[in-house]
Amino acid sequence: MWGLLFFIAVYIGVGIYQLINGNIEVALFSFAFATLIFGIFYFFKKERDYSNDFCIWAMENKECIYDGKAEYNGIRITPDTEIVRCSACISILFFSFKAPSRFLIKDYHHTYLINFVYSITTLLFGWWAFPLGPINTIKVLFNNIRMHERITIEYLIYLIEDSEA
Repeated sequence: MWGLLFFIAVYIGVGIYQLINGNIEVALFSFAFATLIFGIFYFFKKERDYSNDFCIWAMENKECIYDGKAEYNGIRITPDTEIVRCSACISILFFSFKAPSRFLIKDYHHTYLINFVYSITTLLFGWWAFPLGPINTIKVLFNNIRMHERITIEYLIYLIEDSEA
């Protein structure tokens, strides 16, 4: 995902070069595209931060979760609570990455709508890298359609504990 910063710098550089040479339209397009890429980068970084915060919360409240007394943002969380993640694929030239959403609590968040938005984003921005863009796009769309990343809180805690061991 940090590779996006490289493309932001490239498009800003192109914009500055075009501005110096008097090609205002191309410069404005370059700056607009750099802004779009930055927005995408920032959004997915925040999604990752939300997921990390949720994992930290789950570990800190593990006992309350197992006792059935935990609440996360006003939502009752038990070991059997299902969480879902969908992904988007973003590709530029030779660079393609898959970005997961934050953990979404099934039956509380609008998981199907969010999944749809991530899938549309993948359809628009996922193809444009060679050779991994089309491959990653198909994988992400297939996983989103199946809602592949669906686990319980209990299994999430197990995965976190297992990765720390």
